[in-house]
Amino acid sequence: MMNFNIEIASVSDRDMLVAEIWYGNFLIAEINKEKGNLQIELYVTQNITLDYQEFLKALEVARQKLINE
Repeated sequence: MMNFNIEIASVSDRDMLVAEIWYGNFLIAEINKEKGNLQIELYVTQNITLDYQEFLKALEVARQKLINE
């Protein structure tokens, strides 16, 4: 997954672990399961272009890591 990094993190504003999706040095999304189902929060403040297949792959890796915690 070129340029994507997935980190499982404990953040202060969530009760449960989250999967952070980083693109280079930018946090672009977070997947959480606070309400029992997976939700994604996007953190994009400027226009960026991502490879569609690579982003889908990053989302799936993040989902797998989070549900396996």
